[in-house]
Amino acid sequence: MPTKTTITVTVRLFASYREAVGKAELPLDMPSGATVGGLAREMVQRYPGLPRVPKRLVVAVNQEYRDHRHVLRDADEVALIPPVSGGAIHAPSPVAGEAFGHDPLWPKSEG
Repeated sequence: MPTKTTITVTVRLFASYREAVGKAELPLDMPSGATVGGLAREMVQRYPGLPRVPKRLVVAVNQEYRDHRHVLRDADEVALIPPVSGGAIHAPSPVAGEAFGHDPLWPKSEG
């Protein structure tokens, strides 16, 4: 069976990032083996309203915070999380793999 050369992830955007992109959710095709950092660079390049420094983006994959070295898989759900109120440049650095608490704005995925 041939190896798939691309993956498709769903990018979810919240608050100011949703406003900057104009969508709450979008599909994004990436090369197989792409990382969170690669996705962050791609999003910043495509959408000038996002922070200009990709490494400042806080990202969760399948509802768990991930660092920019994390390798994405086909059908992953990736959330770009804007800074919390108060104008902080960085959201607190969560421990990689730390699960989200229940959030009514982010319904649990089926399956």
